[in-house]
Amino acid sequence: MLNFWAPDGYFTEPLYCQNGSQIAISHGKAQGNPSGDEHVAYTFRAKGAGPDSCSYDAVLNNTGSPPIAILHLIVAR
Repeated sequence: MLNFWAPDGYFTEPLYCQNGSQIAISHGKAQGNPSGDEHVAYTFRAKGAGPDSCSYDAVLNNTGSPPIAILHLIVAR
């Protein structure tokens, strides 16, 4: 699970898997706080057998910053 606070929303880069695995990615409802940040929780579920190696980036919206999180996911057999 990826769980973070971010100002101005967020967006995510596409998932890439070396051997073509499919991974279901979903996020919960964004919840804000008085300072304008949003709390978002992502979950990941492999949709097939491995092995595979996948990566996924989460990026703050409207900032031009590099990814705040680069996840490396291993799909085991």
